Amino acid sequence: MKELNMSRIIRGFDRSLRFRFIFAQTKEIVEEARIIHQTSTTATAAIGRLLTQAVIMGTELKGDKDSLTLTLQGNGPAGKLIAVADSHHHVKGYLEHPEIEIPSREDHKLDVGAFIGHQGVLSVVRDYGLKEPYQAKSPIVSGEIAEDFAYYYANSEQIPTFLVLGVLVDTDYSVKAAGGLLIQAMPGVKDEEFSDLEECVHNLPGFSNLLADLSMEDILSRYFAKMDFEVLAEDGASYHCDCSEEKVRRALKSIGNDELKSLQEENENTEVVCEFCNTKYSYTKEDLQIFMEERGTKE
Repeated sequence: MKELNMSRIIRGFDRSLRFRFIFAQTKEIVEEARIIHQTSTTATAAIGRLLTQAVIMGTELKGDKDSLTLTLQGNGPAGKLIAVADSHHHVKGYLEHPEIEIPSREDHKLDVGAFIGHQGVLSVVRDYGLKEPYQAKSPIVSGEIAEDFAYYYANSEQIPTFLVLGVLVDTDYSVKAAGGLLIQAMPGVKDEEFSDLEECVHNLPGFSNLLADLSMEDILSRYFAKMDFEVLAEDGASYHCDCSEEKVRRALKSIGNDELKSLQEENENTEVVCEFCNTKYSYTKEDLQIFMEERGTKE
């Protein structure tokens, strides 16, 4: 799948080693997701926030085949949302009901919380290639996504965390800006030592508008200058789906001969559509016959 221009990730810390930060600019990623899934405005904001969080959390993956899967299942009309990241700063996402739109809030902001739902389950699965992946679950507390993951960090990982996620949708429904900023206390840092950080955070105006108006460097310089921060690493990130004909063939072969026979009898051509990138894979009756024979079935 063709990738658009790369989004960006900046990682760093303050020189007194009180906190670390991960700053992601994800406009290109979220715009690609919007185009693929043909999302409503609120759906764009929702999947954009989750994809941005996956970019941020994905920076901790080190192994070549490590992966991270984030899932939100709330009681709102959105249904299930999924974002997957790998160690190469690739992400992909899916939402069950991209077409649904709901009214904005009274302050005219998109009501992502109502779209996701104010109750439900947030799931984090880290697969390091071991026997069992690491899985943690946390309740959805608002549906606004940033608040839900901040709660996850505080309770599941017990790390004092400030997290902001934002998506700004333009008048033509394209993504004008998107990104996220994670700031976490380093081990041993006391609550009172976080006071400078709190001051910086309280001085942040609308985050999505900042992303639209200023560069990442300007945002860091303007609002975190007092923190005496240092950039540790910069990386690109992109929307990328790793589906392939080989993987689809393998999946079809795994469903069993009875199911393959049913597909063969019911359809002239069997079409499989990737839920992350909408790529279509088509197989004839003859293809399915070959799959069954490869499974050792004799007609």
